[in-house]
Amino acid sequence: MEKLNILLVEDNPLEALEMEVFAQNAGMTVVGIARSGEQALQLLAEKQPDLVVFDIHLEGELDGIETAQIAKRSLNIPILFLTEDTRTETMRRAARAQAENYLPKPFTERNFLTAIRFALLRFAEEVNHTPAWFALNDSFFLADEDGYRKIKKEEVFFLKASKEKTIFYLANNQRLTCSMRLGELEAKMQHMDFLRVHRSFMINPKNVEGIRKGMLIFPDGLTTSFSAQYLPNPALVFPILGH
Repeated sequence: MEKLNILLVEDNPLEALEMEVFAQNAGMTVVGIARSGEQALQLLAEKQPDLVVFDIHLEGELDGIETAQIAKRSLNIPILFLTEDTRTETMRRAARAQAENYLPKPFTERNFLTAIRFALLRFAEEVNHTPAWFALNDSFFLADEDGYRKIKKEEVFFLKASKEKTIFYLANNQRLTCSMRLGELEAKMQHMDFLRVHRSFMINPKNVEGIRKGMLIFPDGLTTSFSAQYLPNPALVFPILGH
């Protein structure tokens, strides 16, 4: 499973370094530190982070609010604002940028990490209407006791319905549970190229290694059933595997 990738946009080197240490202590990866809005937009395009922390006041022509608005339009990612400026007009402008959370300066490590987790929670609710799960770029984020666990799409072999929940089957015999039903996830994963093959299974077709006796074969000896209702002609979907 991947670490949460975050971009820091902060023109104070000491504060940026402090946040980088906080993030690394929590198992996150800081993919870059930008001191201006212009530099932030360049790093956003190159790194495509999972979350961006913006100081409102930056070097350059673009401030953090203007840069965040551009980021939201182009990538629609979670945003956390940092600020010492609590003037009414600043807060109104920040609200229009649709950030998921705000953190006043100065802050502690605990405050910083809690603010990130809350920003991810708000983003999940906005895009999904549920805090349990959301997709961003080519990754899934599943809620756990520490916040969210990031899973790259290619790591997922298949999803299996389990009563009112769904189990993600991953490489190296890893299992993660999502509190949403399989049908709910299917409706929200249309853009992820997963395929429903059975009332109890949805698969990542790219990880199928073979078909044998009514079963789809995956790495690590894992298998799923498939039914004609969902997959009437497997040879058309997996022509290189035969049937």
